[in-house]
Amino acid sequence: MSEELSAYAKYFQAGQRVGVSIPLPGDEVFRDWAVLKSVVEDLAELQLSRDILPHGAQVHVGAILELRTAINDNGYCCRSMVVSESPGRNLLVRFIGEVIYDELREYFRIDVYLPLQLSIPAGLTNAEAKAEWLETRRKRLEQKTQEVFLDEAGAGTEETVPEEDRSAWENVPPIAANISGGGLRVTIPEELKEDVLVNIELYLPLPAPMVIDVVGQVISADQIHFGDDPLYSTAIRFLYIDERDRDRIINYVSVEQLELLRRFRKGFLTMTPGEFALNARPALRTILARFLYTVLFFCVSAWLMFWLIDYHRDRPKSEIHKIFEQGLREYLNKYK
Repeated sequence: MSEELSAYAKYFQAGQRVGVSIPLPGDEVFRDWAVLKSVVEDLAELQLSRDILPHGAQVHVGAILELRTAINDNGYCCRSMVVSESPGRNLLVRFIGEVIYDELREYFRIDVYLPLQLSIPAGLTNAEAKAEWLETRRKRLEQKTQEVFLDEAGAGTEETVPEEDRSAWENVPPIAANISGGGLRVTIPEELKEDVLVNIELYLPLPAPMVIDVVGQVISADQIHFGDDPLYSTAIRFLYIDERDRDRIINYVSVEQLELLRRFRKGFLTMTPGEFALNARPALRTILARFLYTVLFFCVSAWLMFWLIDYHRDRPKSEIHKIFEQGLREYLNKYK
């Protein structure tokens, strides 16, 4: 029991924001978030994020809730039981069972090549970095608004990147990135420390190209190439991002995944019988070779076994062997 209590304290702490899964009628679940106001051994006080819950949400005494947390980009989950209802949005719950690893990825991820620029806002606190990010977004929004008003057709435009800026971004060498709506992973020559803030300018080559401004936070940096020119695989989560921009990234990832699937299916369906047979031939050749090797092995083993039997039966006998057999026969004949 003491080990479980220490595990609860390790993953769930006062002041922490956690995800909450609340049961609904019909085996459905309502997912929300809450703040841990206090944690004492296996008891925790939750402050839910909203005053009004969906109809039928089960937060009465005895209801089972799932609490989720994240540590170092890893997700963890633990079940809890409501033991007391307090006025307002507060609940007192008791942890039950073990804290288990939970898949944290909420978004699809894809490997792409994208023009992006990273910079470190050195010496800024989180609040200052957020204020700077909001100012950058405001200026970019003003630039977009001016472009719309300058449209001679008067119909407006969805493009957020002016023509001259687009040509400049297209000349920026794209970087290999694994991206999702929650963050990205890039390989860079600089080693960034954990929790360091990073300003990200991300160019999305959508039908209406746009630049997305994000403040990210470094989760990990693993050295993957040593020597004079080391490289670091750096995972960054999006700390400050406009939710509309997040939706654009998710849409871009989804479109790219569908395009990859379409190309794969098209390549498979348009394959001629000769190409299909050519691709299948190596597998068939491998199977035949294994079969022949197996048959050859058993043939050699059988031949060797029979050779040893014949050799043992017909091999020439030594003088000692002959004297021993003759003495044994005389002894047996004597007592017949």
